[in-house]
Amino acid sequence: MTLAVACVALTFGVYRLERRAAGGFGRLLLPALLRSAAFLLVLFVVLAQRQLAFDREGWPEVVILLDTSASMDTRDLFKDPAVRARAEDLAGTTPLSDVNRLRLAQLLLARPDADWLDRLLKEKQVKVRLYAVDTDTRPLATVEDEDQAADARGAIAKLTAAGEGSHLGEGVEAVLKDFRGSPLAAIIMFTDGVTTAGADLPKAARAAAQDGVPLFLVGVGDTWETPDLILNDVHAEPVVGRGDRLVFEARLGARGQVPAAPVTVFLREKTPTGLEDRGQATVTPDPSGNPVPVTIAHTPQEAGEKTFVLEVPAAPGETNTRNNKIERTVLVTDSRRIRVLYVEGYPRYDFRFVKVLLERESDRSVGGKSVEVQVVLQDASKGWAETDKSAFRGEFPTRTELFGFDVVILGDVDPKQIGGARTAVVLRDLADFVKVKGGGLLFLAGEHGTPAAYADTPLAEVLPVIPGDAPGATRPPEEQPITEEYQPKLTPAGKMHPLFRFSADQAESARVWGNLKPLLWYARGYRRKPLTSVLAEHPTRAAEGGAPGEKHPLVVQQFAGAGPVLFLGLDDTWRWRFRSDEEHFDRFWIQAVRVLSRSRIRRPELRVVPRAEFRRDERVTVQVEFPIESPAPGGDTPVRVSVTRSPLKTRDGAPGPGATETSTLALNRVPGPTILFEATLPRAPEGEYRFEMIDPEVQGSRPFATASVLPPMNERDRTELNRADMERAASQSGGGFYTLATATDVFNDLKNLQRVPLNQPCPPVPLWNQPAVYGLLMLLLLTEWLLRKRERLL
Repeated sequence: MTLAVACVALTFGVYRLERRAAGGFGRLLLPALLRSAAFLLVLFVVLAQRQLAFDREGWPEVVILLDTSASMDTRDLFKDPAVRARAEDLAGTTPLSDVNRLRLAQLLLARPDADWLDRLLKEKQVKVRLYAVDTDTRPLATVEDEDQAADARGAIAKLTAAGEGSHLGEGVEAVLKDFRGSPLAAIIMFTDGVTTAGADLPKAARAAAQDGVPLFLVGVGDTWETPDLILNDVHAEPVVGRGDRLVFEARLGARGQVPAAPVTVFLREKTPTGLEDRGQATVTPDPSGNPVPVTIAHTPQEAGEKTFVLEVPAAPGETNTRNNKIERTVLVTDSRRIRVLYVEGYPRYDFRFVKVLLERESDRSVGGKSVEVQVVLQDASKGWAETDKSAFRGEFPTRTELFGFDVVILGDVDPKQIGGARTAVVLRDLADFVKVKGGGLLFLAGEHGTPAAYADTPLAEVLPVIPGDAPGATRPPEEQPITEEYQPKLTPAGKMHPLFRFSADQAESARVWGNLKPLLWYARGYRRKPLTSVLAEHPTRAAEGGAPGEKHPLVVQQFAGAGPVLFLGLDDTWRWRFRSDEEHFDRFWIQAVRVLSRSRIRRPELRVVPRAEFRRDERVTVQVEFPIESPAPGGDTPVRVSVTRSPLKTRDGAPGPGATETSTLALNRVPGPTILFEATLPRAPEGEYRFEMIDPEVQGSRPFATASVLPPMNERDRTELNRADMERAASQSGGGFYTLATATDVFNDLKNLQRVPLNQPCPPVPLWNQPAVYGLLMLLLLTEWLLRKRERLL
């Protein structure tokens, strides 16, 4: 550039001087222009080494993908007025009952007055590639001009909706693969959106978005869904006493076009003579699909194992009734009194109120709620045992008498004074009461009955905590009252334990617990034993010798031998009787007695998740959950479940043809607060499955669950328009979703189509070394010389 400026300046200067000599500017103008042209030619062509290149551009390509699966053979009546009007317009004089979905798509594409192929060629100037998809994806035709469009219309007209599957996502991915390495402007797809196998449309849309290909999805079909009522999430106590109130809680869901009218859910019991009604509830399904709660109560009057069936009648037009009923097995036990021995050192508040509560329960005889309590009070005055109806007559029960009780409560008592002269024998008998007999033992801490007091005694083995170096559990002096309150915090295991269940509703139970009167005193100087369950802990105090972040345990449970043991590191539960909370105090202590007596211990629950119906080759997960209050296999011992697979039942409920297979499945412990064992069948073949726990053995019948593995979904299992998937796929890919009524909007949204660069027809031509360029340069210089010579400027 500097050289060019210098040359122009030199030319201007020379001709300016010559102008003075020549006497006029006009004689110099033409030579100056010729000299400037020569300089510019040299500068911008020769020195810049200019080349002449030829570029070609082609039309972008658009794919039209047609779904030819059997579901496209569906004849829709169309509930949407706009869609119905458009369908009738396309069908002409043919009734809609005679026009299937694929035919409507064919009519829309090849409509004489608005042919899509012509519009794409002329308005959008794109090449069109036609594909069809069902179980595979196949090309039909390529349209680059009007002559090819006629052949493409014939290929479209020959299509039939007979495919045995809808691999829609795989179809889109196959098209993308065909255009890998070459640009594709868009995919226009005519489909009902129902995928029966392989990737679905939203998954394929993510791949299309990565390639920059928008999906324009035209939904052909009706959004009307087959009605389906679904009963699930059934909960009921697995063990109840005769005369107890048995509550079944479930959820009723609705899918499809279920009428917005009340339905009746029936509770029936299987008997030797058939099904007998035990109760019913009327609920209204939520049209939006949200499950609604169902609650039915029944009071069993006979002991034994009962099988109950919760069932809802089929809705009008419902075809799948397999999920309309659920069975549950409940063990109804005979009523019997729970015998409790309460050993206390002195009549503190907890002793007084708990003793009165248990005596009150002793006077009842409703179902299994009655309790027979006998009390040993060490610091009682002489003659107290003769006047108190609950006092044990004698110093302490013998081993035989002790083994006749179900539960022993050890309160704030010095263990070295239990049994008088027989202290060593009594403490050994108490330990054997738990380990050998399987009785329940509750340690209720106090200033004397600290964990440290049980060190070096036979009861240290069954105590759920390990005493520290110092007792640390004594109260402050009387002149220093305790004023700092605290609210025990339930652990995840505690929230599931029946000891703290104040309501059948978990949220309500948590609300009750949070509103109870705060406590004041708690025991110190101990830490939990390994393999114990902490049910409640101090909200702020750190655990002694525990891991970082671990809080001080207040309620701890363990199993010693066959017996449950519960440690309560607090002694003022009587504060829970404040005002209207007395019922919660009563419930807590009655549940503690029931849990320790094992008269209401729940059985393990075997279940199949996430549902009871699967498709072939899907993952089937089997779980066994043990109640937190019952013993479970320790260490790495697995739970074993027998798996019986039989042929699928026929439509009338009869067993299908084929053999029955039996195998064993080992379930391993899942880390976490719950006692959960789990295993998965990765690719389950079709059939009727019955899962039954065989190890460990439990009281009563073995826990079991059933499931069905059905063949892969075929074209007739779901025929409604899957609008949700199509809208999601369109949004993810940057395209759009359309119905028949709005399908022509595709042309408005199909914009910013970039021309496709093509290969150059020949290599670039260098201009700077062409003879013509140098000839032109010589011509300019020669012409200037001749002019200068004529004007006598040389």
